[in-house]
This record gives sequence, structure tokens and C-alpha cells, in this order.
Amino acid sequence: MKKFVFLFFFAGALGMFTFNSCTDPCGDVVCNNGGICDEGRCDCPEGFSGTNCEINLCADCVNGNCTTGDCVCNPGYEGDNCDVLSRDKFLGTWQGIFDCPTLPDSLLEGIDLSEITVNMEILPDPDNIENVILEAPDFPIDIFGSAKVNGDMFTITPQTETVDYEGIMIEVTGSGTGTLANTTTINLMVRIESLIISFDCTAELEKQ
Repeated sequence: MKKFVFLFFFAGALGMFTFNSCTDPCGDVVCNNGGICDEGRCDCPEGFSGTNCEINLCADCVNGNCTTGDCVCNPGYEGDNCDVLSRDKFLGTWQGIFDCPTLPDSLLEGIDLSEITVNMEILPDPDNIENVILEAPDFPIDIFGSAKVNGDMFTITPQTETVDYEGIMIEVTGSGTGTLANTTTINLMVRIESLIISFDCTAELEKQ
């Protein structure tokens, strides 16, 4: 009788062992979106997450491409979902005082580049989403125009104006950069160059 009971329990234990060792850990696991089950867990493809790969990490990605779960934006766009135009934060009217070096009175006839209060309007370029248009009619030299936006900075495209220097017409070229310090402040640097003299003007512009 004791031998029979021992054989019964041995057979039962052996059956359980055989059953467990034959059970597929991925048998009841469903992996979505191309995921592959490995030892009972879903190995998700790039751009997906979750227990069953049910979460699309780039579901709302526009104007960009999903890379390793992040939305990599096309030029001119930014934000987690690449749904914001990079230039939008610059648009509007900005005011500040330009700090320029003191120049000899005769250097640029009729043009005073001492402290100048300037209202600058920044407009979208209708032909290029990466560009803005700078209009600063209060600045004595018309050296503004188009600027290319890259993140929190824009770079002014060099622009040349002809001015009168003691009866001689000379070309003056302006270029520079603007950096967004915060949502209401731009630090602007303008480089003015000619055959006679080159110098920088700076300004802290506040959004109006």
C-alpha cells in the first residue's frame, strides 16, 4: 500500500513538471504593432511602448519623423510633436535702445548712431517658413530685412545700403544675430561694415 501511494504522488509530480515545462510563456501574450514576445514579455519596435506595445510614442508627430520614440522636427518646426513654427516666438513688435559707438560727425553725414530708440517689427516671410522679415524704420541705416530662424536665434541676412559720405556714395552692409533671452526679450547684435569703418551695435529689445 505504501508503495502504491508513493508511486501515485511521484506520477502526479512528474505530470505537473511535464505540464509546466511545456507551457509557452508567450501563449497568452498579444504584442501589437509588430512587437515580438520574448519569454512572456513584448519586445516593442521603435516608436512603440507599453505592456503589449499598444502605445504609439509618435502618434501626434507632425512635420517630423519618429526616431527612437522621439519626434525629430523638419526645418522650421519645433515642439514635442513638431507642431509649432520656430519663428512664431519672434513675431510681433519689439522696442529697445541701440548702443552704437560714437562716430566722427563727418563720417556718415546726417546719420547719428548714438543711442537710438528703435521699434522693430518682426513679420513672417510668406515665401519661407524658416525666415522672418525685420522692419526697423527708426534705425538711421536701412540694413535690416530677412533673417533665418534656428531655434532661439535668428541670423540677419547681410544687406547693403548706399549712403553719402562727404559727397561720396559708399556701400554700408549690415548683418547680425538676435537671440531670444526669454519670451519677452531679444538680445540683438548688428554688425555694420564699410570700406571706411566697421563696428557693432547692440540692443536689448522688449516685446510690446
